[in-house]
Amino acid sequence: MLRRRRISLGVVVLAVAAAVPTLVALNPLASSGAVSGRAPTAPSGQAAFAQQLTRALAVLRRSATSNDVLPARLSHALEALHVSFDPALARRALVTHTGTDVYLVPSATGVCLVDGNLSEASCFSTSAVLSSGATASVDCSPTLPNGNTIEIAGVIPDGASNPVVVLADGTKRPLAVEGNAYLEQFRRSDPLPSQIEWEAATGPVAVSARVPTDVATEHCVASAGELRALEASGKIPPALGHPPAEPTQTVEYNRG
Repeated sequence: MLRRRRISLGVVVLAVAAAVPTLVALNPLASSGAVSGRAPTAPSGQAAFAQQLTRALAVLRRSATSNDVLPARLSHALEALHVSFDPALARRALVTHTGTDVYLVPSATGVCLVDGNLSEASCFSTSAVLSSGATASVDCSPTLPNGNTIEIAGVIPDGASNPVVVLADGTKRPLAVEGNAYLEQFRRSDPLPSQIEWEAATGPVAVSARVPTDVATEHCVASAGELRALEASGKIPPALGHPPAEPTQTVEYNRG
């Protein structure tokens, strides 16, 4: 059975049982859990959803500052998703511990989360945000530090307290949420995120972290040298086809 993972800015190797894998190019800004932008809805519908979104996200209610100016390349990334948005409404939600700016940008149908490294360019519907389902993950991208890193990001509405990440082994670790958003990275070789949990006024909330369960058994490589090393070590079969044309691209190997 053919399987394909959507990832950011990469090339994926597809595996077919008892068949030779092939290389295919993917949407350069797609990530697991994200919803591509759609054509704007009727103005009256937009207004109603915009009001709901603004009421749910305090970061969108504050006045804009110079820190909120959306860099042009991030605007271009959202335009590539065919999202209708006004960059003047963007707000910088947080700065990660590595110094990466993370922005929330209202769209015609919801809100987009985009970061300065462009590892995340994910758009969520208003209904997803309101129902606590605005989560996404990236498991193979040249913008990540290395092939052993995966990333989760999302939007959490007002009123959330004690947010945590639940890992595959059942342990929990605090989740840093600022400006209604979060973006955190984990090592592929460690227990991976399975759920995001927090306390809301209506009770406990638990949502999927949207990290595919087979991520730990896959290999993400960013150069021809890494690809050949994996082949030589026997971790992946040889003759996968031609290595990436450019070392900056990423190849992800799916075991099938």
